[in-house]
Amino acid sequence: MKKFLISFVITLILFCTAFFAFANTARSSTEDFKIYMAQASKAFVIKDYTTAIANFEKAITVNPNNYEAYCALGMSYGYVGNIKKAEETLITATRKFPNEWIAYTFLGDIKHQTKQTPAAVDFYKKALNTPTLPADKRAGIQKIIQEYINEQNAYEAKSSTPTGDKIKINLNNNIWKKVYFKGTEKQWMMEYGLKNEDVLNYKWTKLVTVNFYDKNTYNFTIDKLYNSFYALLTKSAHEQNGVLKIHKLPSSVDELYFEWSITGRGESEICRIFKGSKGIYFGHYAHKKDFFTSIEKTDAINILKSIREL
Repeated sequence: MKKFLISFVITLILFCTAFFAFANTARSSTEDFKIYMAQASKAFVIKDYTTAIANFEKAITVNPNNYEAYCALGMSYGYVGNIKKAEETLITATRKFPNEWIAYTFLGDIKHQTKQTPAAVDFYKKALNTPTLPADKRAGIQKIIQEYINEQNAYEAKSSTPTGDKIKINLNNNIWKKVYFKGTEKQWMMEYGLKNEDVLNYKWTKLVTVNFYDKNTYNFTIDKLYNSFYALLTKSAHEQNGVLKIHKLPSSVDELYFEWSITGRGESEICRIFKGSKGIYFGHYAHKKDFFTSIEKTDAINILKSIREL
């Protein structure tokens, strides 16, 4: 995340130089467009991104062929956590203006943030090959590309042979594989993905994740962990301008099942929190759909129910 922030700030500074220079010139003869851009840029500076988004959208409606407006709108969506809209807006910018470089770098940063490093490298390479990239920015772009490549190589080497046989879970080995393990004896996370999918780069359709918290280190109860997760989901939904849908499923004293989704996210989960002799376990079954059918829900619960300590 630190590298992401550094590279994003670099591109943000570069963009703002061009953007605010634009804001002080009469590029459009449409008075409404200039008013919307002025209001949007003022809101952007004070980090009122909701107002900025509303006005950038209006500006694009008036003038759908302004590159700066698309870039600023995409950035604003990114800042409120609406990654889907940020990507859509920036992709539109690259399609309308394929020879402009800044939108490619923003897309690269988004892909890196969402663990799609190869895609991030591709977008930065596209920026590098645009005719509008200033000569004095070329070395910086090349440095970011190399950093991302090195990071991906290290990540793949570390995660290619996951360790940590901490639990038993009933997953068909012909369909599923363990793809990631990180942590210590006191706290760890383990992930399983479908064999034909690149889970490490966020290219998955189904994912099973198990988190563990040692009882002597973390003062967690089932309800406390659920409430903390609920608060995080509520915050995430607000940042993405979505609606959180969450409800508990039939449970018992020692375990809790629940289902959740956020509108517009294109993803939903069924979760199980339960006590073991060593601590608290938190299992997630996620898929890239807005909801679970009754059959999918049964399958997900059966997998989560099979998680056992070793």
